[in-house]
Amino acid sequence: MRTSQEKYFPIIEKFMSSGLSAKAFSERNRINKNTLSYWTKRYRDQSKVQQKGFTALSITQIQSKQISIEYADGTRLVFSDAVNAAVLRSLVPVFQP
Repeated sequence: MRTSQEKYFPIIEKFMSSGLSAKAFSERNRINKNTLSYWTKRYRDQSKVQQKGFTALSITQIQSKQISIEYADGTRLVFSDAVNAAVLRSLVPVFQP
């Protein structure tokens, strides 16, 4: 039998990579918004404990005219219009030569 963590963490990973608000994701996936919020916090807390050294950087979703950057602590920046490359470099220092 799966633990609650084994059940909800894959859902949280799907939510975090979806680009949807908690409300929209909850409605589309028929999950209580409070449950989603609780397990998102648990997921982030565990991720903080496990994190050491460098964080992998990957592109999870490409949308036309929209750029989304999500930091390891869960902070998400979304740009819906064109963004200057210098601005992106300042927000994601790993890209700087």
